[in-house]
Amino acid sequence: DRSVAFLLATQRSHGGWEDSTYDFGGTDGLPNVFVAISSICTIGLLEHAARLDEPDADVEAALERALGYISDEANINREDTDEQFFAHAYLARCLTRWIDLRPGDKERVTPRLERATADLISTQGRSGAWAHEYSNPFVTSDALIALAEAKRVGVVPEDLPNAIERGLASLLLCRTTEGAYSYGQPRRGKVRASMEGSVGRTPRGELAITLWSPKESIGLKKAVAISFDNEEHLLPAQKYDDHTSSYNYGGFFFYYDLHARTEAIAALPKSATRKRSATQQHEQLMGLPEFDGVFMDSHEIGRCYGTGMALWCLGT
Repeated sequence: DRSVAFLLATQRSHGGWEDSTYDFGGTDGLPNVFVAISSICTIGLLEHAARLDEPDADVEAALERALGYISDEANINREDTDEQFFAHAYLARCLTRWIDLRPGDKERVTPRLERATADLISTQGRSGAWAHEYSNPFVTSDALIALAEAKRVGVVPEDLPNAIERGLASLLLCRTTEGAYSYGQPRRGKVRASMEGSVGRTPRGELAITLWSPKESIGLKKAVAISFDNEEHLLPAQKYDDHTSSYNYGGFFFYYDLHARTEAIAALPKSATRKRSATQQHEQLMGLPEFDGVFMDSHEIGRCYGTGMALWCLGT
């Protein structure tokens, strides 16, 4: 409730959340950062609203404003080459979740989702990988997951099979035989990656592969175990605005990686392993909020991002 109150208080009148100062590559990327973060905050509010016995008028009004903001073409900077990916990817995830939770809105939301998935396809690189600041397997995984989720609700962009085939091929080049994923795209076919650095990349990559080509996955159970076994290397990065000297974890990877693991756990078959992992993840998340209900990792990305991401995790 405190987290939701914070998001309601920090939403701008136009419907977005704009407290982030993350301007890697220049301030031209900030509009896309704002759309990405606002999409995440919208998902957090959607998950909260779904748990209420009766609609909350303030939450409903905030959701409508948010939907208008994130799907307004004027808020996307298509000239930016650093952060445009996440604007499209998180917008697609948000609109998909909106259709899931509010099927009565499917007709008005679907055209917006169709545009977001078409944008995702159009930004795929020649190698098959997608890029956030640089080509890498974690955003390629995010694209594949977003496209799989959109397909599940009936949105299939043009040339999807070719995009998926190329994306999977690119992603598999980044995985070691043990299941670790590289930080960037490997050069000359040599993958350099460690389990210690793959707390988020392994569950995210394996979820993407499982959704499209499960026979090629090492298995989500193993991916989740790898993540938990090595999380000691991620945890110190919370609230650290640089990359750690070991395994390159930045504060902005904290909730991003916890979310990857959360989704991988949710996709596990019902079993004692899933229940145990979900309980462990839930207890961890509930120990992280600040005194005012805000969830925080990177000061650059901002308090709204961390809070929205945490609410998304708790609702998954």
